[in-house]
Amino acid sequence: MRQKIVACFLMLSLGFLLENCSKIFENPYDPKVNKDSWKPLNLNVETQNISEVEIQWSQEEKHIEGFVIDREWNGEWIEQIAILEPKNTNWNDTTIMPDTLKSYTYRIKAFAGSVFSSPIQVSYTPQFPGPNNLTINKERDYFVELNWNDNSTGEQGFVIFKKANQQWVIYDTIMSNELTYNDYHIDLDSQISYKVQAYFKEFYSNSAEKEVMVQLMSPDSLKIESIGGNNLILNWNDNSSKEQGYIIEKKPDTGEWSNIGLTEPNVSSFHDVFDLGLQGVSYRVYAFNGEHVSEAIDASWGIPSISDINIINVTATSAKIKTLIIEKNGSDIINKGVCYNVYGSPTIDNDFVYDNTSSDSIIVEISNFDPDKTYYVRAFAKNSAGIAYSTQNEFTTLNGLPQLNTNEVSNINGTSATCGGYIYFDGGFEITQRGVCWGTNSNPTIEGGLFTADGTGTGTFSSNITGLNVDQSYYVRAYATNLNGTYYGDEKSFITHEFGSVYSDISDDDRSNFFIEDFDNNDNQWWVGSDDYGYSEISDGLWVRQFIHDGYYNRSLLAIDGINDLSNFEIHIRFKGEDFSQADQSAYNFLIWNSNNDGSYFNIYGLFDSGNFIFGTYNNDWNLFDIESQGNYNAFNQLVVRNYNGKTYLFYNEELIYTKTNGINLSYEELGIGVAYGKMSTDYIYVFNLDGSGKKSRKTGKNENSQQRINF
Repeated sequence: MRQKIVACFLMLSLGFLLENCSKIFENPYDPKVNKDSWKPLNLNVETQNISEVEIQWSQEEKHIEGFVIDREWNGEWIEQIAILEPKNTNWNDTTIMPDTLKSYTYRIKAFAGSVFSSPIQVSYTPQFPGPNNLTINKERDYFVELNWNDNSTGEQGFVIFKKANQQWVIYDTIMSNELTYNDYHIDLDSQISYKVQAYFKEFYSNSAEKEVMVQLMSPDSLKIESIGGNNLILNWNDNSSKEQGYIIEKKPDTGEWSNIGLTEPNVSSFHDVFDLGLQGVSYRVYAFNGEHVSEAIDASWGIPSISDINIINVTATSAKIKTLIIEKNGSDIINKGVCYNVYGSPTIDNDFVYDNTSSDSIIVEISNFDPDKTYYVRAFAKNSAGIAYSTQNEFTTLNGLPQLNTNEVSNINGTSATCGGYIYFDGGFEITQRGVCWGTNSNPTIEGGLFTADGTGTGTFSSNITGLNVDQSYYVRAYATNLNGTYYGDEKSFITHEFGSVYSDISDDDRSNFFIEDFDNNDNQWWVGSDDYGYSEISDGLWVRQFIHDGYYNRSLLAIDGINDLSNFEIHIRFKGEDFSQADQSAYNFLIWNSNNDGSYFNIYGLFDSGNFIFGTYNNDWNLFDIESQGNYNAFNQLVVRNYNGKTYLFYNEELIYTKTNGINLSYEELGIGVAYGKMSTDYIYVFNLDGSGKKSRKTGKNENSQQRINF
C-alpha cells in the first residue's frame, strides 16, 4: 500500500514539472510562439529639448532578456542603436538634429535568446521653436536695446540679423542664456530692422522681427512756474544724449508759434516774461542735433479753461449749476464758483457763490432767486494768472404756482357730492392748503366762501361737498395754496337731483311691473333695420314691421293698454346696434316714448355709433342734444328713462348721465324703438310704475290689436 502512495506522488510531481517546463518553452524562447503576443506596447516619444527625446514603452512579458532599438533618419536605418536590459522601458536619444523638415522613426523589439518579438515603431518630427515678443526699447538716442522670449531648450545661442541696404546680414551672435542685446551703432532719423533666431549647429529656428525709427530722445515733464510778477521759469527732463541743445517756442492765446530761445546741451530750464495782457500762453520744447529734432512737449500757462455750464433743478427760488475746470493752465486754482445777474454777462462784481471744494468740478446751488424771473449765470475760476469765465447760460425760475387737476364729481345727490384733486407740482413752495371750491357760476374761487380744506402737500386728495340745493347746476374746481398764492385746476360741472348718481337709488320693491316684453318667443331679438334699407321683422314672423323713410329710417311702436298720462315711471330697454354704413351717415338707435299715434310728437333717448348719447324731441323737425359721455354702440347696453315728480333722469348701464328738470309723462299709449342708417337688436322692454300701485300682469306682443303701424 505504501509503495502505491509513493508511486502516485512521484507521478503527480513529474506531471507538475512537465507542465511548467512546457509553459516556459512556449514563452518567448519558443521559436514557434506568436511573436505579436509578447512585443512591447504603448510606444511614445516625448521631446526633452531640441536635440534630445525620450522613448517610452511597456512590456507585460517577464521572461525576456531585453530590448533592441533601431532608428531611421533621412531614409537610413541604424540597427541596434541601443540594446537594453528587460527592466528598462525607456531610452533617451541625445543625437537629435533639429531639422524640422525631416523625421525620425524608432523601432523596438523584445528578445529572448535568439528569438525576437514583432516590432513596434513610432515616428517623430523634431521641433525648433523660435523666439517671439521681440521688443525694442530706445534707452538713449545713441543705442537701442532688443529683448525677446526664448521658446526653445538646448539651442547653442542666438543670431542677431540687421537689415542694411534692404538686405539682411548677420550682425552678431550671442550665447543661449542671453535674451537682451544692445546696438550702439545707430544713426539718427534712420529706420532700422532687426531679426533674432535661435541656432543649433547649422540649424535655425523661426525668427522674431521688429523695426524702429531712431530719433533724438524728446524731453518730458514740462512745467511752468511763476517766480514773481510776470516772470516764468520753464523746467523739463533731459532725456537725450546727442542733443546740441533745446529749442523753446511760444504761442500767445490768440497768436502763432514763434521761436523765443535756445539752450546749451544738457540745460533743462528757461526763463520767460509773461504778458499780463494775455489770458494765456503756450510753450513747447524739443531737442536738436543739426537738422535732427526730437518730438516736442508742450504746456500752457494762463487763466483756467472752463467747460459750458449745466443748469438743473430749477424751482421758483433756486437752481443748481454744474461745470468742470478743463485746464488749470500751469497754476493751482485760488477760488472758483458761479456769478449771476438779471441783465447778462455776470462777473464776480455782481452776485456770486463760491464752490469751496478742492475738486476740478464747480457745483453750486443758489437759493435766493425771485419767482418767474430770467437769470444769467457764468462759472468762474481764478489762478495766479487771472480769472476765467465760462460761456453764459440763462434760465427762468418757475412762477411759483402749483399745478393740479380736478377729479371727476361722484356720489351726486340732492344736497351733496364728492370731488377732489391731484397736485403734481408744488410750484417750488410748500402747499399750505388744498381742497375744492364751488358755486352756481363758472370759475368759482375760494373768495366765494364755498370751499373745503383737505390738508397740505402734493398728491391726491378727496373732498366732500355739502349744503347743496336740489336740482341745481354747480361748478367745482380743485385749488392749492402756497407762499406764492392760490392756483386752480380744471373746472367740472354737475347737477344735484333727488336721487343719487346710480340706478340703485330706487329699490326693486318700489317698482311695480306695468309692462314687460322679453321677446322670449323670438329668441330675445327684435331686429329693426337691415341692409335692405329699413326692413324689420321678428324671426318667427309674428311681428312684422316695415316703416321706410327715404330708405334709411325705421321706427316700430307698441300700443300698451292702460297708459293714461303716467307721470312717475321707468322704461327699461336693452339693445345693441350695428352700422352698415348707409349713405356715409352716422348710425344711431333709440327708445321712443310719449308719441301720438300719428307720429307728430315723441321723445327719444339713444346712442350714436360714435358713442355719444342723444336726448331730444321730434315735432316735424329733429332737435338732438349730444351728451358728453361715451358709450359702446356695438355692445348690449341698458338704457333707463326715469320720470319722477316732474323730473326726467336718464341712466346708461345703471349710471346717471343726464337730468332734465321738466319731466315728460308717458301717455298716448305709445312706446317703441327706432333706428337710422343701421340696425338694432332688442333684448327686452320693461315699463315700471313708480306711484306705488300694485303690480300688473305681464304683457306680450301676441295681441295683433296691440300693434300700431305708423309711417315716418
